[in-house]
Amino acid sequence: MKTRHPFCRREVLSDGKHVFTLGLDTQGKHEMVEVLTHQRVFSTILLPFLKRINYDEVTKLAKRWRITDEIVIDPQICLGKPIVEQIGVTTAVLATAFVANSQDAELVADWYGISPAHVLAAVEFEKNLAG
Repeated sequence: MKTRHPFCRREVLSDGKHVFTLGLDTQGKHEMVEVLTHQRVFSTILLPFLKRINYDEVTKLAKRWRITDEIVIDPQICLGKPIVEQIGVTTAVLATAFVANSQDAELVADWYGISPAHVLAAVEFEKNLAG
């Protein structure tokens, strides 16, 4: 992307597996491109499904990235580690507690005062991250 900080761009979008950017082609027409392969994609089809990075309205800097429905990265929470959004606990902590306790989501959820669904979302995220 010919910039030192590509993920600070307002035009960066993701589906959780691929990263896309919006811009102009050589003829000045709007286009969407997958960042790693430089493959052009149909923005009118993909935009409704892509997760957007939230930007601060004052500074215009990236503020929060919704990786999945439950998981976000926010530089001001847990030093930018992936967290379960509604509770602010890192996915790594929840997934480690889950594995260390015989994969008992209800037990881990009870310890943190959350739902088992939050624990399982963290476990699924960490599993996809590793695999």
